[in-house]
Amino acid sequence: MKIDWGLMVSIFTLIVTSIILCITIYGEKRHLLITFGKNSSQDSQSPLYVIKVINRGKTSITLDEISIISSYGLNIPASLSNPSNDHLPITLDVGKNLIAIVEDVDMKKNVDKLIQNKYSGKIKLIAEVKDNTKKIYRAKKTIVINLDEYI
Repeated sequence: MKIDWGLMVSIFTLIVTSIILCITIYGEKRHLLITFGKNSSQDSQSPLYVIKVINRGKTSITLDEISIISSYGLNIPASLSNPSNDHLPITLDVGKNLIAIVEDVDMKKNVDKLIQNKYSGKIKLIAEVKDNTKKIYRAKKTIVINLDEYI
């Protein structure tokens, strides 16, 4: 049996190229875990909407925007909650996290605008993060508020 060395080299090249391509694609994978919740504590007179962002990917990510959005066009920017007074854009290294907040006062102003524009019923609030490549990451958990009962 005669071995076709040209075919063997082609197959070997295909395998090596596929491995290099997979390493390139998955080696710098971006993955953010975003949690979203409402924190009502006795220390604070008004509740906070808290967004926690954790970099679970394999590369650092520069965050340009953190906000709360809704289907009614609500877009409320969040501010970073940290002792060093960092501001956006900020680079989040692999394995690191940050916390951003929206105070209830800011939320109330925006919800009041919706109510004035005759919106009513329940709306879902979603935490959204945009990076410097304009990729959008969203929290899986949403918070539902009823505009008819919002005070």
